Amino acid sequence: IAPAVVVPDRVARRRGDLSRPRGRPSESPVVQSVPQPTGANSPFVTPENMTAFVREYLAAVSSNDVKRELKFYADKVNYYDNGIVDRRIVEQTLRRYHGRWPTRRYKTGPAIHYSRNAARGEITIIFRVMFTLKDGRQTVAGQTENRFKISAATVDPRISSIEEKRIRR
Repeated sequence: IAPAVVVPDRVARRRGDLSRPRGRPSESPVVQSVPQPTGANSPFVTPENMTAFVREYLAAVSSNDVKRELKFYADKVNYYDNGIVDRRIVEQTLRRYHGRWPTRRYKTGPAIHYSRNAARGEITIIFRVMFTLKDGRQTVAGQTENRFKISAATVDPRISSIEEKRIRR
């Protein structure tokens, strides 16, 4: 786990500037050097893996299997315009969305851009999606620009933030 995930207020400071912990004055802070999985040598952070992650996510979203889709989300998610919500809220929202639009198709555009923030153990992915939604009576199609923040400080990266902006109807 990236140190910033565990103790963000202390990691944000330089090592020499760490304040003394509360408690006995003789105690000194313990600072461990933890390798960052989002570094240049990380096997997860490659263009191929970022593209595969997005495509697997879109395949899960296109299915009617909420559990398959939920596996991509962290326990707490900055979920669209709702702020930080629990994964159970994400599940309820997905079930309602699946009920409203039982037939969904998503396709990503050719370019998937990503950046790393090693200090936070995050990867940001930006990509466009062409979508078609059907409910039996009507069909809605368009295009969105999506931004995921992925908590990549673990072996099993999860979406910790998701935003979407409609760009074409």
